[in-house]
Amino acid sequence: MSNNEGVVYQNRFERKEKLGSGSYGSVYKVFDRLYGEYYAIKIEPYNTRAKRELNALIAVEGEPGFLELIHYFKEGMLTLHIVFTLVGTTLHDHIKKTFQEKKVDLKTVLLLADQMIDRLRTLHGRGYVHRDLKTDNFAMGLDCDISTLYLLDLGLVKRIKTDSNHHIHMNSGHDLIGNSRYCSLNSHKGYTLSRRDDLESMAYLLISFLKGGLPWSSLRDYSDIYRLKRGSVTELCRGLDPEFADFLRYARHLDFKRKPEYHYIKELFRRVAARHGIEYDGIFPWMSPDVIAKKRQMAEERSTMLKNILFKSEHSLDGNRRIEYNGIKHLTQSHDDASAAAAAAAVETTVEPCASNMHIENMPPETAQDEEPPVHISHMDVDNTGHDDNLCKVNVNKETPMVENVVNPDDDKEPPVNNSDHDNAKKDDQEPAVNKSSDPVDTPDEKLIPNEESGLPNDTCPANKEALSSVHSNTVYMTRKRKADVLDNSKPI
Repeated sequence: MSNNEGVVYQNRFERKEKLGSGSYGSVYKVFDRLYGEYYAIKIEPYNTRAKRELNALIAVEGEPGFLELIHYFKEGMLTLHIVFTLVGTTLHDHIKKTFQEKKVDLKTVLLLADQMIDRLRTLHGRGYVHRDLKTDNFAMGLDCDISTLYLLDLGLVKRIKTDSNHHIHMNSGHDLIGNSRYCSLNSHKGYTLSRRDDLESMAYLLISFLKGGLPWSSLRDYSDIYRLKRGSVTELCRGLDPEFADFLRYARHLDFKRKPEYHYIKELFRRVAARHGIEYDGIFPWMSPDVIAKKRQMAEERSTMLKNILFKSEHSLDGNRRIEYNGIKHLTQSHDDASAAAAAAAVETTVEPCASNMHIENMPPETAQDEEPPVHISHMDVDNTGHDDNLCKVNVNKETPMVENVVNPDDDKEPPVNNSDHDNAKKDDQEPAVNKSSDPVDTPDEKLIPNEESGLPNDTCPANKEALSSVHSNTVYMTRKRKADVLDNSKPI
């Protein structure tokens, strides 16, 4: 691949300086002549690894902390070009420049851990595992996303769900996958990796941040690294808050198909933050003083605004009752039954009542819970296979390009990986067998994005039809089919 600047791809993307390279390809900065924006382009051999990365980018497109796919194309049958948004400095470079002894302060580690969990939850919810977590594969955003942690390099991802939404089975005999410093014990043993192994790799990352390294960081032999990894967790986490040891034990004891309790993990680290008086303010030590001052000012303004809102809420909710009328809840000053009845009568004079849809209930603000509203699903574009995992709400007035994913995400074999630098480990030779009759995997965290107005009453009531028609006229549910390109004249691979 030529390193010359000025090469133009697709009569649109002009190549600039080189941003990085690895055993799988090179990344360059490009200028988009069509829209006047700067992006990054990754040029890599067109093989199973490249196709998996492309499918994973399409699957997580639009999610916070993941690269936005701008364009992709092939040159002949040899190379794949993927254009995506630019991000900032990697965690590896930030830690190397900011922390002289490579020991990261506790606040920074907790801020990073909170976002790492969110990224893994999103990726796992789309049916993929990363399998290559390391400091080089995390980076901070730019400009308004300067506090956002991005998960990069999806080249080693693997699908853990079949087309019938069943979890794959665990096999053995695979080569070590990922970075030998942070990969899980199961990777050393040659087992198929799942969600638990991403969590174990994340635990090693956090421990490495806090202690300035791991006992096996200087070793190169896989057997020596494995011997130290399987040692005492208590000894490994000595001097750290006990929650870090709890997290590592939790990851190691998860079953192969078990869905992790992401909220439990986040609460572990928030417990540490509360113990040390750490605030999740999104301020990292490598930020410039001007950015830190601006973020603190915004945090103070937000805190003042929230205090005012809470103060007003406490006064307005004191002794109130909630009146649910035609599915719409009204708050009234109801210190006695007479005032509550008067308020209900006042509402009745304005709207034709439906007796089945109105009731008055006591509302202690700290205990009242609303019933979960029904979800209205249109017949439009619902997958005839019966799966509704990736349904999302879209606006009918906004054109959403619906393209077919032309890349096969379940190729049978993976290419060999160059492991000379010991940073990228070998990949497994073959996909594990899939038994479609196996027990279904835990459903994703967010199957549906519910309609915000779904709390309205049943449309069988004549008095409610008019209100419901105005609500549902601009909102429908469609299957999630993400765009593969922003260009109208683009052609699928």
